[in-house]
Amino acid sequence: NLWGLMYKNGFVMIKPKYQEILLGRIDAKNHYRRTFYAKLNDKFGIIDNCDEVIIPFLFDEIKITNSHYAEDYIVKQNRKYGIINDKAEIVLPIKYTYAAETYYRKSYIVQNNEQECKYFIDEKENVILDNKYFDIIDLKAHRPFAPGEDFVRNIKGKWGLIKETGETVFDYKYLSIDSFNLINSPDLEQAFIVQNEQGLYGLIDGNEKIILPFEYDYMAKYQLSNNKIGRAHV
Repeated sequence: NLWGLMYKNGFVMIKPKYQEILLGRIDAKNHYRRTFYAKLNDKFGIIDNCDEVIIPFLFDEIKITNSHYAEDYIVKQNRKYGIINDKAEIVLPIKYTYAAETYYRKSYIVQNNEQECKYFIDEKENVILDNKYFDIIDLKAHRPFAPGEDFVRNIKGKWGLIKETGETVFDYKYLSIDSFNLINSPDLEQAFIVQNEQGLYGLIDGNEKIILPFEYDYMAKYQLSNNKIGRAHV
């Protein structure tokens, strides 16, 4: 049960020798070069379409960051996470139980152990914001044109929204929150699907003005294939 890669015409690009192969990235500088996640001897690394090793097979897990800095990878080694670049150089030490890279800011979301909260640090591992959060979702990763904002959840399980400066946009009062991203609908570019403390869903804008009232048992975003009209499942 070994895997390789083959072109449609039958030419074998990479001979079957890996436990797993998954598509990675297209090289931004060379569009003919693709990278792949590969597993060899129970360890993950990165190879290209010529079977050259880019990242050595040293890691228990590798995944692409959501960052604009597309050369970085989140890696897991000995049950700890960190971040490396495409030269296998350490960007963030592999010592955290959780590590993620924010989308445009060169900063990171980390967690020291599973019992502790997550927090923001800079490239030198200095804490950026004093507040610690039970969970953090970088909004830029889901909505590239959003301002520097993050969904955050406090220890009581309530979600809010903060700016990259730490300033509160929405206070902690929602059971769930999701962005409603419509690139071609500027009126709703700042819209959010939220669930209130009574468990009902509604749609609000970036100033918490109600667009759709809190009277739905369920609501989720839905976008047509032409990317021009958005609807919400209710």
